[in-house]
Amino acid sequence: MISQQEPVSDLPALRLFSAFAAKGVMEELVEKCQELGVTEFYPLLTERTAVALAGEKEGKVLERWYKIAREAAKQSGNARLVQLSAPLALEAAFKIIPLGEEAVFFHPEPESGLPVKIWLQQSAGARPAGVNLFIGPEGGFTRRELDAAKAAAQRKGSRFVQIWLGPATLRVSTAAVAAVSAVKFLR
Repeated sequence: MISQQEPVSDLPALRLFSAFAAKGVMEELVEKCQELGVTEFYPLLTERTAVALAGEKEGKVLERWYKIAREAAKQSGNARLVQLSAPLALEAAFKIIPLGEEAVFFHPEPESGLPVKIWLQQSAGARPAGVNLFIGPEGGFTRRELDAAKAAAQRKGSRFVQIWLGPATLRVSTAAVAAVSAVKFLR
């Protein structure tokens, strides 16, 4: 991860781990992360990720994303610059989550996920050290990825929560904004 600015707040860390998507979608996500106060943004490479980033372009892409974040910071008045990462594998993301922090996976299967409204009610008033939100690619995370995430969370003493945002099929960028907004509402 490349850090452009040290944290200036004692608010809980808000980390967004979102499936890597097409260029325009990723730029929109960086902008919205900055506007909404996400502290760290990690693009994920999942089993269903359809877009790749050539290694030699990584530095240029991160520079562009930081430019977008700085512009969004000026517009939104959110002076704390989001920390950005190059795309990483889902397995590597598990290592980033600090001990004991909740891992919240948003997934489109209602039968295996807690409705977002119930999760919000259960989480109201909680003051975690950090919140880790995971948004999958089109079609969601695979069952294997969800099982691996649950096992990784248990090993770290973290709570794994699978959330269902509702019956509409959302794009990655829309699901990310909805998830981050829900957490911001709780604060």
